[in-house]
This record gives sequence, structure tokens and C-alpha cells, in this order.
Amino acid sequence: MLNDQVFIRINNTNELHDILCSPKGELPIYIEEIKKDFEIQLFQQVSGSHIFQLIHTKDNELLFYHSSPGTKTRVASLHLLNNQVILQNINLVITWSPQNIALYFKNSKWMSHADGKKSFIHFQTDDKGNIIQIGDKGIEVKGLRIISNNQLVISSSAINTWEETLETIKTLKSGKSELGYPYEVSIANVSLITLVSGFETYLKKRFIEIPDEGYKFNKQELIKYLTKRKNFNINDLHDLTLKQLIDKTDPNFQNWDISKNLYNKAYGIKFGEINSSSLIEEIKKCLNFRHRLIHVSLNIEIVNELNVPPEEPIFSTNYLSFALKNFDEFIQKLHNKTLYLEN
Repeated sequence: MLNDQVFIRINNTNELHDILCSPKGELPIYIEEIKKDFEIQLFQQVSGSHIFQLIHTKDNELLFYHSSPGTKTRVASLHLLNNQVILQNINLVITWSPQNIALYFKNSKWMSHADGKKSFIHFQTDDKGNIIQIGDKGIEVKGLRIISNNQLVISSSAINTWEETLETIKTLKSGKSELGYPYEVSIANVSLITLVSGFETYLKKRFIEIPDEGYKFNKQELIKYLTKRKNFNINDLHDLTLKQLIDKTDPNFQNWDISKNLYNKAYGIKFGEINSSSLIEEIKKCLNFRHRLIHVSLNIEIVNELNVPPEEPIFSTNYLSFALKNFDEFIQKLHNKTLYLEN
């Protein structure tokens, strides 16, 4: 959406979409005039999962918002000169990348720029591409879900969902009971199950998010792998979007080998190259323990009970903090990798 006084030098809307649907880039914008003390949306565009907004406020502040699932929402703000009643013939440049966003301003009287910072306001799109504002200064929203006509149209991004998982476990750990140790075991085991579920959710959500941020994925290799695992007709899958492809084939992202292969086939991401072998073994150990908790007993106290002796016992009450650190380290490294893929 462009205001009538705003000009972007492009040939067509497809070119604008291609410029903006990218992990990094820059866009020159020319504005004929901005009136002082006047609030106006100068520019707004959704490209893939990227949201761009340029706003002039009543307080004569120029705001550039950029949002994507991987980087969340950031804002660059410039306070325009108070003694200028009218700002004319303005040349702006907005830039964005996983590291930073920036807003550059120049006209005959003034030149300045502002770097981005984390925004109190978060923006996200629903399944139809409409922009939804989430939260505000002093208002924090967690566990976002919007349902319309029995359909989920918007939910938290992968990285936000992971952070919400950690907050949930923190809440569980804060509880107390007169039951003592049995209660502590129960909380530790339920928290470990929650941790693994959050891990699975992140892996699946992030896997689907990445192409909408402007990164390519190897569809041919991905389909080849998925059809090897299950009896699907390759011809039925080629025209599907990535989300449709995952929904239809329903791979188990909680399975280490499956997730490892999916990320490698689609994006060339190798889990073993971004994490140490010892960290990976600890992740696998926790995945296996979760399996035993679900399918054997929720009251198992010793994570490595099948190997005791000769191993020393590892109690789940002591193991939880260690597991939290390991899973978070893995996801932070993986998330960072997804922000810097080569196309």
C-alpha cells in the first residue's frame, strides 16, 4: 500500500514483491511532502512472511517497522526536526537483514539515519495475508492463537513458541507441594515431556517458515525423501506448497533421524555441523527418555536406568536443568543458521 505522495522506482508489483521477499535488501523511497503533526501510513507491504511499514506519527516521528517469523519485529525511528513545518522532497532508504534494520533520511535541509531495535509492538500476518498487531508497550502477548470458522488462522512463530515452552517449564518448576520428592519427580518428568514437545513444534514450524522469508528449498530432494518413507505418488506432491506437502506426508519431527534428513534435504542444513557430537547425544538421550516416560511409566526416576550399572544413575530431577540448556543451545544455533542460508 502506497500513499499518493510516495514513490518507489519499480517496474511492477512483482518486482516489488521480489525485492521485499528476501532475507536482506534495501528499498529507496521518495516522498513529496509530509505535513507536521499529521499521522499517516506512508507505506505498507506484505511479501511472503515479511511485513514492511513506514509511518509518520502526530509526534513527528518517522517509524520503519520490519517483521518476519525469524527476526520478530524491529523498529527504526527518526524524530524529524521540530522547526520544520513541512518536510519536502524526501529521499528515504530502508534496509533490512537478519542482523539489523535501518532507516536513512535525506532532503535539502537534513540528513540522518536510525538503526533498528526490538519493537514493543509485534506484527504478524494471518492465513490471508492481513496484518495483525500483537501487543504494545507494556502489553505482552503469549501463546497467540486466533481461530476463525474452526480454523487456526494465526499462531506464534516457531521461535516464539519455543520461548513460550521454556516459560511454561519455568512455571511448572516454580510450584511446591507437601509431597516432596515424588512431586519433584513428577514435575521434572512432565517438564521433560513438554521440552521435547516444544522441540518438535519448533522444528516443524521453522521448517515451514523458512521459504516465506525468501530462502529456497530443494523440493525435488525433499519429495524424493518423503516418498521413500511412505507410499506416496510423487506426481501428487509436486504442485503442493511446502506447508501442504508437510501436512499431507506428516513426517514425525520428534524423530531425530527424520528431522535431520528433512533439514538436510530441503535446506542443506546438517545438524552435526552446527552442534557438537556430545550435545547431539544428549538431545537423543532426552528424546529416548521421553519415549520411555510416555510408553513405560511417567514415574521413572532415572534417565539412564537401562545402563545402570555400569553407569552412575542420572536422576530426572537433576537432569532437567541440563536438558533445558542443551535443547535451547541446539535451537538457538539452528535458528541462527536458518537466518543465513545461501540461495
